[in-house]
Amino acid sequence: MPAQDLPPSGEPWPTEIRLSKDRKTLTIGFDTGESFALAAEYLRVKSPSAESWDYLRDLGRNHAAYWQDYLDDLAAKGMAR
Repeated sequence: MPAQDLPPSGEPWPTEIRLSKDRKTLTIGFDTGESFALAAEYLRVKSPSAESWDYLRDLGRNHAAYWQDYLDDLAAKGMAR
């Protein structure tokens, strides 16, 4: 994997993200060999947006600034999308 594609700080990185045909389970595989099948209901319950519509609203309202921060952070690390 080229250095520019490495995740920051050596954290595990997804190698597969797959939504089941019935759209009820999201399977995520990581470069550590771990793989998890997460039910949609579980994700709704545990996601930051499950009880906090403010979080999603904040993401929408500040999209341009947050995205630019992300791009700036990548550039500072010598990485690209």
